[in-house]
Amino acid sequence: MTLESGDHTLTLFAYRTGPFKTVLYYMLTVLTFGILPLVLHWKQKWNVKVRMVPCNFESAEYIFIVDNHNSTELQPVLRKTDAMIPTENGEMKKVADFRWFVYRKLEYIWIDDTYYEEKKDGVSDDDSCWKTSFDIANRIPCRSLLAVSEANFGLTSSEISRRLEFYGRNEIVVQLRPIIYLLFMEVITPFYVFQIFSVTVWYNDEYAYYASLIVCLSLGSIVMDVYQIRTQETRLRSMVHSAENVEVIREGNEMTIGSDQLVPGDILLIPPHGCLMQCDSVLMNGTVIVNESVLTGESVPITKVGNALLENNAYSLSYR
Repeated sequence: MTLESGDHTLTLFAYRTGPFKTVLYYMLTVLTFGILPLVLHWKQKWNVKVRMVPCNFESAEYIFIVDNHNSTELQPVLRKTDAMIPTENGEMKKVADFRWFVYRKLEYIWIDDTYYEEKKDGVSDDDSCWKTSFDIANRIPCRSLLAVSEANFGLTSSEISRRLEFYGRNEIVVQLRPIIYLLFMEVITPFYVFQIFSVTVWYNDEYAYYASLIVCLSLGSIVMDVYQIRTQETRLRSMVHSAENVEVIREGNEMTIGSDQLVPGDILLIPPHGCLMQCDSVLMNGTVIVNESVLTGESVPITKVGNALLENNAYSLSYR
C-alpha cells in the first residue's frame, strides 16, 4: 500500500508474527550467542523476513514502512476496543475495533467500510486505508464549520471529553530518553561493535597498551555523542513548551481556558489586542492581520478574511 504523507511517499507492508518463525528466532539467538538480534536490529528488512510473515492489513500486528529515501522502520499496530474516532463530518464516532500505528509522531488510523454510517457509493473494501486525523479533518465540509460557527454554541462537556481522549492535550511533549538507553543504543552501532571485537582480539594478543588507548578514545566519543544528543533534546523541549490563556465558546458560554486544553472543533475568539495562535485554525468570521514569518518566512504580515473558502466554493479544507 502506498501512502502520501506530506512531502514523503510511504510504502506500507503488513506483517504478523508466526509461531514457527518465533521459535526459530529464539533458537538461532541462543546458538549465535545474541549476534542474530544485533544484526536484525541493523537490518530491518532482514528482521521482518526472519521473524514475521506477510499478511493483510486487517490482521496486521506490525507495519513495515519504506519512505521515498529507502529508509525503513517497523512499527507495531496498536488496538483499542469501543473507541471514539473522528469522522469526515467533524463529529466523533464509536467503533468496536480501533487500530492505529505511530510513525514520526503522527498517528495513522485504519479506515475501512465499517467507518462509515452506511455503505457509500463508490466505497468498497479496496478503499480501506491508513489516514491521519489531519487527513480526516481536511475533508470536513466547510459549510459544516460555518453552521457550527453560526450556532455560536460550541462543544459540550461530553464532546470535549471524547476529543481529549482521542487527540490528547494541545501541547508538544518532547520525551527525554534515559541516559542508559542512549548509551546502549550508541554502543550497539556497527562501528562500536567492531571496536569491541577488535579490542578483545588485541587484548588476547597482548597489545594491551594499544587496546587500552582505543577503549579510552571510544568511551570518550560515546560520552560526547550521548551528551550532545541529550543537550539537543533538552533544548528542543524548552523551545516547544509554550502555553497561554485563550478565549473560547463552550456550551454557549464564553470562557477562558489554557491553550493546552483546546480540542479540534473549539470556537476561538480572537481578542482585539491580538494573540499568539497556539493551534491550526480556520477563520470563519471577521478580518485579521497575521504575522506568518515563522512559518512561511514572509517578512510582511498578511490579511486574512473569514469565509474566504466558502466564497471560493471550496467544499472542504483540502481546497488549495
